[in-house]
Amino acid sequence: VFLDIYTLETSSLEDHLENLSKIESSYLFKGKNISIFGDSISSFKGYSNDTSKNSTIGNNGTHYSGSNCGVTDVNQTWWMRLINKTETNLIVNNSSAGDAMNGQGLNRCVQLHNNEGVNPDIICMFFGINDIWRTTGTLEMFKTNYVTMLNKMKAKYPSATIYASTYLPYTWWSGSDRETVYHKTESELEVYNTFVRDTISKTENVYLVDLARDSGITFDNYKSYCADEGNRWLHPNASGMELIANTYYSAMVNR
Repeated sequence: VFLDIYTLETSSLEDHLENLSKIESSYLFKGKNISIFGDSISSFKGYSNDTSKNSTIGNNGTHYSGSNCGVTDVNQTWWMRLINKTETNLIVNNSSAGDAMNGQGLNRCVQLHNNEGVNPDIICMFFGINDIWRTTGTLEMFKTNYVTMLNKMKAKYPSATIYASTYLPYTWWSGSDRETVYHKTESELEVYNTFVRDTISKTENVYLVDLARDSGITFDNYKSYCADEGNRWLHPNASGMELIANTYYSAMVNR
């Protein structure tokens, strides 16, 4: 496509560039098969536990249902926004609320094909925050499990392109008294994110989605993009979902 940039008005040029981006993304992704791997943030009742997609996911916990966190429809989730934008085909969403790598994550990460044996061309992973806030794991355990998880996914789906993210700020409480609060400071969370960036940079066919740097969700504003009750801020509202989807999309188009 040829553009005479010298005769276009600025606004017109921006419109043309935006249209070109849309055309490019449709050529890159349209019709490809995509699977989602995650936890509660990527769950949605009737989708992430849909056994017609994969018979092993029926017991997946779901957080989003269409009646909570200001996300009233599956099309408002980050992953369905991404699917709609890229015109890809959902193979499996294997996301389970509360799960971690030191839970069932290392088993679920190789259940991203459907019941007919169709494998994903693209895997979008937003997983690991439960390993970070829980006191049952250590940083070294996280590092070991993260590398193991990526290696298992790559071995199971050698033709798939994997997109994996850094982690966003959160505050979480546990227990009926809501007094046990889990929270990582910016510098503490950055230790995990630095490891993720370094690991992905050294891993073939795995690409970084740097939510921590590029989504616009920061330690200063993250509570505005979450919709949990009380002193918990972890699960994105519709606005947060949109920012996450846009960051995945940008990373995919610009990798």
